[in-house]
Amino acid sequence: MSKKLPMTYPKTTEGLRDLLFDEIESLRNGKVDPARARVTANLAKQIIESIRVQVQFQRVLSENKKKMSLIGHVE
Repeated sequence: MSKKLPMTYPKTTEGLRDLLFDEIESLRNGKVDPARARVTANLAKQIIESIRVQVQFQRVLSENKKKMSLIGHVE
C-alpha cells in the first residue's frame, strides 16, 4: 500500500517533523535516494538552528527587560 505524500507541509515544527518522518519512510522504501534525504536533513538542521537562535534571543530579551524594570529603566 503506497501512501501519497503531500506536496506541501505546514511551515511549523509539526510540519517539519511530518516531512522528516515521511522522508525517512520514503528512504527506507527506496522511493528517495540518499542524496535527496541528506539535502532534506541539512535543510531541516538549518531551520531548527534558526528556531533555536530565535528562542534564545527572545529569552535573553525577556531577561534583560526584567532586569531593566528592576532598576527602573523600563516600564
